[in-house]
Amino acid sequence: MKLSYKLVIAAFFFTVIGSFIWSANHYYSKYQHEKKRADEAVQNAKSATVITNNVLQSLQIVNTVLEAN
Repeated sequence: MKLSYKLVIAAFFFTVIGSFIWSANHYYSKYQHEKKRADEAVQNAKSATVITNNVLQSLQIVNTVLEAN
């Protein structure tokens, strides 16, 4: 086999391997970004639930005090 054919084949394989590496890095980065966004959304939902529960508890206390008077 001629050297030029070997170089073309080697360049092709390096390109394919490089593409796989780039693709893995690209999609893993997207996965990490999406996971972080989802975790923040869950945390915000939990915070909203806690705030809502505190407001409801405060209203119940106010209603109890008003009924007692």
